[in-house]
Amino acid sequence: MIKIAVIGVGYLGYHHTRILKELEDVDLVGVVDINPERVRTVGEEFDVPYYINYEDVLNKADAFIVSTPTVTHYEIAKRLMEKGKHILIEKPVTATVSQAKELIELKRKGNSIVTVGHIERFNPALKSFRDKVEFPFYFISERLGRFSNRALDVDVIKDLMIHDIDIVFSLVREKCKDIRAVGIPVVTEKIDIANVIIEFEDGSVANLTASRVSAEKVRKVRIFQKSSYFNLDYTIQEVYVTRVYKNNIKRIALEVKKEEPLKLELENFVSAIKGEGKQEISLEEGVFALQIAEKISRLINERSEKFSKTKN
Repeated sequence: MIKIAVIGVGYLGYHHTRILKELEDVDLVGVVDINPERVRTVGEEFDVPYYINYEDVLNKADAFIVSTPTVTHYEIAKRLMEKGKHILIEKPVTATVSQAKELIELKRKGNSIVTVGHIERFNPALKSFRDKVEFPFYFISERLGRFSNRALDVDVIKDLMIHDIDIVFSLVREKCKDIRAVGIPVVTEKIDIANVIIEFEDGSVANLTASRVSAEKVRKVRIFQKSSYFNLDYTIQEVYVTRVYKNNIKRIALEVKKEEPLKLELENFVSAIKGEGKQEISLEEGVFALQIAEKISRLINERSEKFSKTKN
């Protein structure tokens, strides 16, 4: 039994708690949150000890889920890693790349499993066709959501688009040649909607759009390669492949075994701790996705400043 505690029981932390409580090889020893009413409610619902300060459960758990606001990730993860704990940190891994690089150095000094919560990597729809993507040439991704008060400590690139950044780079595995980006704040002081074009050294291109001020929720990607393309819907976990076959175009639905991605992610984390399976996402991959996200944000902000000067 792996003893695990959840730090931060907001929307996502609640679901981590729910699933961990159901896993047979996990002993959920505590939930933590600085909101006394919230942590008591979640603790009582799942019959789990609850705490205001994670230091109080530090020596009671082997592993931790860090699902607090991004600005707190570095401080908490650093403390846990210094104590030799295994950690799953929700994306983005930290608020800045410099903080993330410090965590990499800490990890190299120990033997902890440290992974980042890029949940879409575990989406069964994506898993159903990853091995069929051979030479992807063009990506069109849309990740749109209605406005929410969650995750407003980061912009939409680090909040939503970072999922697609991670997936595209995991499929292309080529160096980035150029990035062009545009975006604006709409209802917050940070970027709320953005469009990015990433060009790779092999000539492939990814066109990514993310918004947290949309009228509807959309989680889709189309991936084009020679003689075929894939159309994936992350939300309903459906994949269609369109192929040219003997001068005819055929659209085929791929078989997808629908499962909850968060559960698969947690099962992978536990298996990696037990030495029974390969860790799906490394800390280094989470940091790389953050580096690209940070560069995109910087390009957009520089563009916005230049535009403002021309209008004044």
